[in-house]
Amino acid sequence: MAANTTSSRRQFTDAARQAAVEARRLKRDLKIDPNRPEIFVVRGVQDARLFTWEIRRYGGVLLQNSDARFTTVLAAESAGQRALSVFVGEP
Repeated sequence: MAANTTSSRRQFTDAARQAAVEARRLKRDLKIDPNRPEIFVVRGVQDARLFTWEIRRYGGVLLQNSDARFTTVLAAESAGQRALSVFVGEP
């Protein structure tokens, strides 16, 4: 099977390439704990106008999600942060 030799039609400027390199470096330097859960706000399945929160571990492992639906991203994120505090046992 031959390798794909077609090039992308996307043209990146040198500034964009440098910004991408710097972003990858910063992420690497953060040394994020892969076991630390994080909050993600996602659109509702039945109604895409509503939002819900999910607690996930690195790699997309879903640990907990909300039953409630929220009308704004901010409301879902705020409720998710409270749930995350309870989930990890913070006061």
